[in-house]
Amino acid sequence: MPDYLRDISASLGYAIEPKDTWVSLNEKIDEAQVIPSDYQTIFEHFNKNAELNPEAAQDFRGVFSDINLGDSRLGNSTTARAKALNNIVKLVDKIEYKSDNGSRGIRLWFMTRPWGQVLYY
Repeated sequence: MPDYLRDISASLGYAIEPKDTWVSLNEKIDEAQVIPSDYQTIFEHFNKNAELNPEAAQDFRGVFSDINLGDSRLGNSTTARAKALNNIVKLVDKIEYKSDNGSRGIRLWFMTRPWGQVLYY
């Protein structure tokens, strides 16, 4: 486990690997390099890294548990669902936020809502 992840977790309570950030996800979408399993991998990495800070682990453990990446409302195939998720990410990315702190909080809030209630992240 890289030390920087432990440091980030100690500061924020959670840690997101550079390859799993919002910016990295958007770059992969722009370069048509997202594979359907990328979304699940991002959530799994977050859950694993949420355990790095024992004091905050209960706050972040399972934060994405309600997200069903296999929901047929996103598409009838894995590829169709990934494409729908990519489209949603790009739509949310177009929202103009007044501050970076606000955008981080709003994006995390979107990520934690059930699919039927809110677009996504």
